[in-house]
Amino acid sequence: MSGIECAGLVLAVLPLVIEAAKTNGVGPIRAVLSSSRRDDELEDFYHELWMELFLLDRQLRDIVHALPFLTEERKASLLSGDNLTQWTVNSDVAEALQEHFNSEIDT
Repeated sequence: MSGIECAGLVLAVLPLVIEAAKTNGVGPIRAVLSSSRRDDELEDFYHELWMELFLLDRQLRDIVHALPFLTEERKASLLSGDNLTQWTVNSDVAEALQEHFNSEIDT
């Protein structure tokens, strides 16, 4: 099939697709616009998610840096996130968190 025949076939089928879309209540332009609107909403969602994760990271860093009784190396290992067992109830981190938040409540 030559290029001209393919173009003719596409141009012949295009009005049928448009009419079918009109019959189903969805115009081709509306379908494109709703796709664009969905993409914009998805982009907004990802931007808001990134911003919330950034703020959470910032708050966690501020809290860890303010923890009493922990060395700078210990704080750095907490922020690296390599070992989640560091945050267990029986750890020095739990005691430091308890002290930090109790001191904030007292003031």
